[in-house]
Amino acid sequence: SIVAGVADFRNLKVVNRSGKSFRLLFTPSWHPRCVDKLMDVACAGECCIYSQLFTVFPYASRVNPPSVGELLDGTAASQEFAVELLDSSSNILTGVATPDGLRVQAYLLQRGKFVYDRLAGTTLVAVDSGVAMFTDLSVVGNGGSGLAFRFDEVSSLLSASTLAFSVFPLAFDSFPTVGDAEVGAPLQDIAIRLLGADGKVMSSVTSGDAFMVGVAAQKFLAATEVWEACAGCLQARGGGVLRVAADLGVATFRAESLNISGSVGRFRLVFTLARGSTFPGLLATSNNFSVDAGTIVVVPVNGSTLPVQMDLTGTGTRQLVVGDALGNVTLALGDALSSPLLLVALADNIEIQMELVQRGKVLSAATLAGVTRVKVDGGLARFSGVTVQGVAGTGFQQRFSVASPPGGSGGLAKVTLLSRVFSITADHLTVGALPSDVTTDAILAAIPVTLLDAQGLLLTNTSLADGLRVKAELWAVSRSCVVSPNVTTIDGRVGESITCPETGCSDGT
Repeated sequence: SIVAGVADFRNLKVVNRSGKSFRLLFTPSWHPRCVDKLMDVACAGECCIYSQLFTVFPYASRVNPPSVGELLDGTAASQEFAVELLDSSSNILTGVATPDGLRVQAYLLQRGKFVYDRLAGTTLVAVDSGVAMFTDLSVVGNGGSGLAFRFDEVSSLLSASTLAFSVFPLAFDSFPTVGDAEVGAPLQDIAIRLLGADGKVMSSVTSGDAFMVGVAAQKFLAATEVWEACAGCLQARGGGVLRVAADLGVATFRAESLNISGSVGRFRLVFTLARGSTFPGLLATSNNFSVDAGTIVVVPVNGSTLPVQMDLTGTGTRQLVVGDALGNVTLALGDALSSPLLLVALADNIEIQMELVQRGKVLSAATLAGVTRVKVDGGLARFSGVTVQGVAGTGFQQRFSVASPPGGSGGLAKVTLLSRVFSITADHLTVGALPSDVTTDAILAAIPVTLLDAQGLLLTNTSLADGLRVKAELWAVSRSCVVSPNVTTIDGRVGESITCPETGCSDGT
């Protein structure tokens, strides 16, 4: 109504429409007469009037669905996103059509900050029936957590964002390389790089994203020729860990933190990264590398006494007779600190062999009788019942080494253990025949005194270097001397005793 010459419109609102270039048309009650007379067809103010052009903005916007889930870098989201323009009652402005000129621009955010040049797909979409549909959005070269899609209506700058989501890397960069090492010694630095779809390191991934790369060891079992997980073999020391958060796209395992402990042989490391609950984890396997023992150690066994020559901390000396047993000894491969490696199993197919050396020279295998190659089982190799044969002299040692190390590990072949030095004497002597009568002051014919083993075989290996001597003396044996066969001597051997009352001496050798 017009009052005092003014029609005052106070409660108009635009319903279900939004866009550019709107205007209001005001027509008075006498407008039909103007039409009949074809007056003021353009509504210039005589019979009707237009307002100035104006834009109608939507009241609000929202994105549906708001949840993105989890994405792989470079892979389009599995769902479409509808950006809906709303009125004040949260109804979709279905009357807004493409000609209205409203458009929605998509952006990528990470922790609230814009990330440019990493959002792929159709990012600018016109509004139709109040909705802008985004069908192929993906993230390329930007991983991590705390990402979100933001949608801005270009004219009103109304924005709506999805819930935060994570983008996982597409691959590891390569298979890491690990060098051969001694058991217990630190491995070298190992860097695992996370790659995006563009093939570049995803430097957007920081430690705060908690993308944890884990590492575990696998061991090659020579007996079955298969790789198996080696629980407890890979150790972290000095504050090191077996799971590292990638920072700037790289997970770095420091050299001082990782080592193979408790076992030897062929190993490989397996690196894994969990990629949420949607995608399978990433996996990378290192090259095969060898881990060698640092030592061979003697393991005391409760209730048993070490042979003198194997008591490496003792001070006694030992003299064996050819044919004697060397004594029982239990050995283990050890680390650099001589700690036994009890994780070495029978399936590792590692043998320790015993050899006899004399003054540093390895003697023929025939000088030892018995089982001289023993497989390590439960970390231990037990030697028993091995005897020496066919040799006598000084400067002998037992030498223990790894026989035929698995996987061509040259390092294991270098690990040896030497006993203390001992000597070996003959079982008995024989003297060559002498003439029944000799003349005083006449030089006797050559008299061979031979060293024999228990079987009567000549011990031909002796040399001047052994320092062995045989002393010749003249004994006057009177008729009253008594010869007693089969006498047991104080060292447990059986021999012949000659007792002469005139001197009281007795000799059992």
